[in-house]
Amino acid sequence: MKTFIFVLLSFPLFSQNSEKNLEKVETFVYPNPSAIGKFKVVAEENSYFLLYTTSGTYIGKWEFGTSTEIEVEDIPPGFYQAIIEKNGKSEFKKIVIL
Repeated sequence: MKTFIFVLLSFPLFSQNSEKNLEKVETFVYPNPSAIGKFKVVAEENSYFLLYTTSGTYIGKWEFGTSTEIEVEDIPPGFYQAIIEKNGKSEFKKIVIL
């Protein structure tokens, strides 16, 4: 008979100082899922929106200038991965077009 001993170690993934530096770009993508082939993205000024298929195919890049909204039209049905970037910070979103 074999005996197994499990040891559970608990430790924080980030120190308290590094947690303060972890900031995300706040964004909204709607409607999600979308049945109309387009969606609206709301993000901070001077950020970028990059869209990829789930297999990694690049769809496009949009920039938020002084406007904080973009509308992406004529996207074929499928699952997509979006990356919103600003000043070295990134946020990932999953997007579904029905």
